[in-house]
Order: sequence, then structure tokens, then C-alpha cells
Amino acid sequence: MRGGTLLIVMLAHGAALTAQTPAARPAGSVPRDAAIAEVVGAAIVHELWYSIARAAFDTTIRAVDLQFPDAEAPVQWKALRQHLLTATRSRPRTPSDSSFWFVRVGEASVAGNTLRVHFTTGGRHTCPACL
Repeated sequence: MRGGTLLIVMLAHGAALTAQTPAARPAGSVPRDAAIAEVVGAAIVHELWYSIARAAFDTTIRAVDLQFPDAEAPVQWKALRQHLLTATRSRPRTPSDSSFWFVRVGEASVAGNTLRVHFTTGGRHTCPACL
């Protein structure tokens, strides 16, 4: 089982920020939940890089248990869920699955310019006779 705590400290100097192309939306217009889901989603995809690469060459559909901060997840968490299912060639876990991998994302907290969230990735295998 792997996991980590994502700690991001954002330092910005207004006029010093430049981009190669203009931003599609004005700074500060991204909803807080959307920004959190985007940053956490990137960290999860980074953590799952090998599973994503392997899925490109493997036709096996794997069971997965994806748990995000709240059951009524905002649209960004739903988009991340769908992306992970597609990128890893996975399907939602059912009670009869004896083997599955998982991603569990805890509640995010923001204090000042720091985002803190804990997520865990891993896998479980249960003896089919034990189900």
C-alpha cells in the first residue's frame, strides 16, 4: 500500500506570473473545489503512472475502489473518477471481487496558501473461498 500527503505551498508575485498563452479564465475564477480536485488529481495520476502505462498494453479489466472526500462529489471528482477508470482500464469494484486496487482521498484542508490532503493507493487480494 502506498500513500502520501500532498502539501502544496503556492507562492505568487502578481505581475511576475507569465504564461506562454493567455489564461482561458481570469485568475481567481476557478472554484475552490475545482482547484483542489485538479491538483489532487494530478498527484494521483502521477502516483499511478505505472498502472496507466501498463493499461495501454494489457486488455485485462481490473476492479477498482475509488473513494473521494464526499459522496456527493462535485463534477471535478466525477470527471477524475471517469478518467482514472478509463486510463487504467478499470471498472468499479463489486462485493464479489476478490482482487482490486484502490485510491482513497481524504478531506482537503486549506490554510493560507497551503493545501493539505492525504491519499492512499494500493491493492487488496482476498481468497475467493473466503468471500
